[in-house]
Amino acid sequence: MKIRTSVAAVALALGAATATLAGSGPASAASTSAGAPAPLAASSCWVDGNHFMHCASLGTGNVRIQPYLSSEVVGTISASGSRTFICFRYGDLHPGGNRVWYGTYADNGRFGWTAASNVASNPDPFPGIADCN
Repeated sequence: MKIRTSVAAVALALGAATATLAGSGPASAASTSAGAPAPLAASSCWVDGNHFMHCASLGTGNVRIQPYLSSEVVGTISASGSRTFICFRYGDLHPGGNRVWYGTYADNGRFGWTAASNVASNPDPFPGIADCN
C-alpha cells in the first residue's frame, strides 16, 4: 500500500510540473482570439496547422523562380501586413547571412522564392514551417 501511495504522489507531482511547463516559455501553445497560435516572442510569425508560416515582410523584396540570386525575378513582396509562406528551401547565401528561402506568392500572384532576409522570421528556417527541400 505504501508503494502505491508513493507512485500516486510522484504521478501527481509530475502532472503538475508538466502542466506548469507546458504553459510557460515563448513557444507556449496559447491561442489568440481568432484561434491562431500566439506568435513566438522573438518573432511576429506563427505557423498554422498546415505548416504554413504567417509573417510580415520587411519592406519590398524580390520573389524568384528558384532560391538562387541569379534566378529570374517573377515579382516582389511588399510590407503590407501578414503574408503566407508555404514552405522553405535551401538555396544561395543571401544578405541575411543564411541559405533559407521561403516559398510565397508575389504581389502579382506568381509563386516563387524570397530570401529569408526579406521576412520578419527568427530563427530561419522558422520552426514548424514545411520543408520543401
